Amino acid sequence: MKKILLLISFLFLSIILSACKSEDDCFSYSIFGDIIGYYGKSEEIIIPEENNGTIINSVHLPSFTHAKKLYIPKTVSSLSIDYKNIDIDEIYYDGSINYWVDNVYGGYSSDFIPAEKMFFKDDDGSYYCLADKPMVVSYVEKIEANKLNFSVDKIYIKSDLKYVESAAFGIRRFDHPFEQMYYFKGLRDWCNNVNLSNSLGNFATKEFYVFEDGEYKLVDKLVIPSGVEAIDKYQFSHLQYIEEIEINEGVKFVHPYAFENCYNVKKVTLPYNLKGIEEYFNSVFDIEFIYV
Repeated sequence: MKKILLLISFLFLSIILSACKSEDDCFSYSIFGDIIGYYGKSEEIIIPEENNGTIINSVHLPSFTHAKKLYIPKTVSSLSIDYKNIDIDEIYYDGSINYWVDNVYGGYSSDFIPAEKMFFKDDDGSYYCLADKPMVVSYVEKIEANKLNFSVDKIYIKSDLKYVESAAFGIRRFDHPFEQMYYFKGLRDWCNNVNLSNSLGNFATKEFYVFEDGEYKLVDKLVIPSGVEAIDKYQFSHLQYIEEIEINEGVKFVHPYAFENCYNVKKVTLPYNLKGIEEYFNSVFDIEFIYV
């Protein structure tokens, strides 16, 4: 029994007291090979791709970590950063924004990562700053909440999204919506194909643009087209430029939070079977409801 306790104590101490092997490797590793701490003083932190032959998949940087630059390899699939409490000037990810969305879980973050401090790989292999280029998400079907925790105002969704899933930690786009969001299809596709039920509002946007007749058009009057049977949770939350909503008779279900924080709505036209929808707009006053 004593031998087992000694072995456990040794493993525990090896985790929390790992010393720097060199100036370039001042990380603490778990027994699984993941990085769980950094105790170096280098101005450039380079996360290694492997440790003693084990691929590094998970990285946790503790609070008060300081560096001018942080380099993250594509092998990392779980990144935990409390950006509010660390001092890193620039973060370089060895992959594209799409690879990040498709492969990297953002982990814990109590604040958005400033766009001017986040760098991704461009098509030609060079790094670009997220503040200098639009955020374009494509070729992915599922997005988790924290993967979009960057302080950007505009996003282009050029992907056949199926799900937007919530994450256990982090702040939400529901609290800090995008200023503009561009969707490469129409309203029918957005309602029918994108499941936002567990999104916690991570696609909340003040301006919503859909692609029609060869160009992006601002949705300033929300007309739900035929062929839509349900309007999901937060499907159109925070829209500031709509004053009128028309819901066609084919719609059978509207989630109570579908139009959360659409404060400027003045008129709603809807089929009689959706009469109970009035209570969904209890935060907005003087709305005219018309039943057809």
